[in-house]
Amino acid sequence: MVFIATLERCLSRSLGEPVAFTKTFEALKPGDVTATYAANDRIQAAIGFQPSTPLEEGLQRFTDWYVGFKSLSDDGRRGVPRQ
Repeated sequence: MVFIATLERCLSRSLGEPVAFTKTFEALKPGDVTATYAANDRIQAAIGFQPSTPLEEGLQRFTDWYVGFKSLSDDGRRGVPRQ
Protein backbone atom coordinates (compact mmCIF):
# COMPACT_ATOMS: atom_id res chain seq x y z
CA MET A 1 0.00 0.00 0.00
CA VAL A 2 2.98 2.32 0.43
CA PHE A 3 3.55 2.34 -3.33
CA ILE A 4 -0.11 3.05 -4.13
CA ALA A 5 -0.35 5.87 -1.56
CA THR A 6 2.87 7.39 -2.92
CA LEU A 7 1.57 7.18 -6.49
CA GLU A 8 -1.67 8.89 -5.44
CA ARG A 9 0.31 11.76 -3.84
CA CYS A 10 2.55 12.18 -6.86
CA LEU A 11 -0.31 12.15 -9.36
CA SER A 12 -2.21 14.63 -7.20
CA ARG A 13 0.73 17.03 -7.35
CA SER A 14 1.24 16.50 -11.09
CA LEU A 15 -2.43 17.09 -11.89
CA GLY A 16 -3.00 19.81 -9.31
CA GLU A 17 -6.06 18.01 -7.96
CA PRO A 18 -6.69 15.18 -5.50
CA VAL A 19 -6.28 11.64 -6.81
CA ALA A 20 -7.58 8.67 -4.86
CA PHE A 21 -7.77 5.26 -6.48
CA THR A 22 -10.69 2.96 -5.80
CA LYS A 23 -9.18 -0.05 -4.06
CA THR A 24 -10.81 -3.47 -4.08
CA PHE A 25 -9.19 -5.96 -1.76
CA GLU A 26 -9.56 -9.62 -2.63
CA ALA A 27 -8.37 -12.85 -1.09
CA LEU A 28 -4.97 -14.14 -2.16
CA LYS A 29 -5.04 -16.40 -5.18
CA PRO A 30 -2.74 -19.33 -5.94
CA GLY A 31 0.59 -17.96 -7.13
CA ASP A 32 0.24 -14.54 -5.45
CA VAL A 33 3.52 -13.42 -3.90
CA THR A 34 3.16 -12.04 -0.38
CA ALA A 35 6.80 -10.98 0.05
CA THR A 36 10.00 -10.89 -1.94
CA TYR A 37 13.58 -10.75 -0.78
CA ALA A 38 16.40 -9.65 -3.02
CA ALA A 39 20.02 -8.80 -2.44
CA ASN A 40 21.54 -6.63 -5.12
CA ASP A 41 25.00 -6.25 -3.60
CA ARG A 42 26.63 -8.61 -6.14
CA ILE A 43 25.30 -6.75 -9.18
CA GLN A 44 26.22 -3.42 -7.59
CA ALA A 45 29.78 -4.65 -7.08
CA ALA A 46 29.93 -6.04 -10.63
CA ILE A 47 28.77 -2.92 -12.44
CA GLY A 48 29.67 -0.23 -9.92
CA PHE A 49 26.20 1.29 -9.77
CA GLN A 50 23.94 1.77 -6.79
CA PRO A 51 20.52 3.35 -7.27
CA SER A 52 20.03 6.42 -5.12
CA THR A 53 16.71 7.95 -6.19
CA PRO A 54 14.07 7.67 -3.44
CA LEU A 55 10.75 6.11 -4.50
CA GLU A 56 8.69 9.28 -4.12
CA GLU A 57 11.18 11.41 -6.05
CA GLY A 58 11.31 8.92 -8.92
CA LEU A 59 7.53 8.53 -9.04
CA GLN A 60 7.10 12.31 -8.98
CA ARG A 61 9.43 12.69 -11.96
CA PHE A 62 7.54 9.95 -13.79
CA THR A 63 4.05 11.32 -13.08
CA ASP A 64 5.13 14.85 -14.05
CA TRP A 65 6.44 13.48 -17.35
CA TYR A 66 3.44 11.22 -17.92
CA VAL A 67 0.84 13.91 -17.27
CA GLY A 68 2.69 16.26 -19.62
CA PHE A 69 3.07 13.54 -22.26
CA LYS A 70 -0.60 12.58 -22.17
CA SER A 71 -1.91 16.12 -22.34
CA LEU A 72 -2.68 17.68 -25.68
CA SER A 73 -0.87 20.81 -26.71
CA ASP A 74 -2.68 23.75 -28.33
CA ASP A 75 -1.97 22.38 -31.80
CA GLY A 76 -3.35 18.93 -30.91
CA ARG A 77 -0.08 16.96 -30.92
CA ARG A 78 0.46 14.33 -28.24
CA GLY A 79 3.65 14.28 -26.25
CA VAL A 80 4.09 17.99 -25.76
CA PRO A 81 4.34 18.74 -22.01
CA ARG A 82 1.89 21.21 -20.51
CA GLN A 83 3.37 24.60 -19.70
